Amino acid sequence: MPRSASAACPDRPIRVMQLIAGCQVGGLEMVALRLVSRLRREFEFRVVCYDAEGPLKSRYEEIGVDVVFEQRRMGIDLRYPFRLARHIRSGGIDVLHAHNNTALFYGVLAAVLCGGRRVVFTAHDRALPRLPARVLQRLLALLTTRAVAVSEAGRRNLLDFDGFFPERVTVVHNGADESQFANLPERLAARRALDVPEDAEVAGTVARMHPEKNLPLLVRAFARVAASRPRAMLLLAGDGPVRPECVRIAEDTGVRERVRFLGTRSDVARILAALDVFVLSSDTEGLPVAVVEAMAAERPVVATDVGAVAELVHENDNGHLVPAGDETALAAAIERVLADPETARRMGERGREIFRDGFTLERMAMAYGRVYREAVEGVR
Repeated sequence: MPRSASAACPDRPIRVMQLIAGCQVGGLEMVALRLVSRLRREFEFRVVCYDAEGPLKSRYEEIGVDVVFEQRRMGIDLRYPFRLARHIRSGGIDVLHAHNNTALFYGVLAAVLCGGRRVVFTAHDRALPRLPARVLQRLLALLTTRAVAVSEAGRRNLLDFDGFFPERVTVVHNGADESQFANLPERLAARRALDVPEDAEVAGTVARMHPEKNLPLLVRAFARVAASRPRAMLLLAGDGPVRPECVRIAEDTGVRERVRFLGTRSDVARILAALDVFVLSSDTEGLPVAVVEAMAAERPVVATDVGAVAELVHENDNGHLVPAGDETALAAAIERVLADPETARRMGERGREIFRDGFTLERMAMAYGRVYREAVEGVR
């Protein structure tokens, strides 16, 4: 993309617009919030949502960052880039940061309408589109100033499938705020607060209850674990359209009293403190923030081997990997951790080391700061 006449003036901070679907509680949304929170003293931020608002809007307002809900029509809204362009011009935006493909589509078009503003794209997950969309993605890649992959696997996808130039692609791992997990609640206190028996063997997860997370698989796997471990319990923090199905499975398998549906929570550290093992049952992922947080909290992880999860979870080191959709393997891995508390403790400690080496919020924020500055300066 040609250098824009709107490049940031040396006497003011670079102005960045975060373009996201909404302010719901989710991994992508938390990455954007934490990024803005950590960098707001170096950059000026504005957040635009195009599908929904959500509870995280108040978190942005608490740190003095404007959130604008500019709703698009469903399907392809060809008027939306013009509406988005008005926000870019009125805010004097230098860099538009598009999170995932829909944001990239509208963001690039709006940037072109504004005379070529810089566009930074983060690919948080990977869904292989059909051929017409793949052709469009390659055209968008030509007009993108910088692309960020959240993993090495993501970087390969951007190069091999989407046609991004290697010199424009940077890997920035998703990070969690180490300070939130530095002083976890004591395990028994966390369990009392959640009304969980102190001697329970507790598996759990923190996730949006959407189909790609495959939480019904986790409930079915837990029912297998519960059949042989009478003290086993499952905590599910999150909400969404799959919750009724999960409740039904828990009832049908006779474990409803041992599965706690906690809803959307803001006390993730307390929930993690109560667990003996964190479980990810997803069918698809990028680099899941929930797993990063579990590692920060020194919890062993059992996860399906999808996306870039293997870059976080190393078999028999800080957890176990199982094939996606394999109920039997998932149940066996959970039971294996619960049956050996000493090995589980070592796995948790090892996960914390891996987290501190490469997945902290500080590292993520510093890397994105460099990406923004290089985008404005026109570094290739």
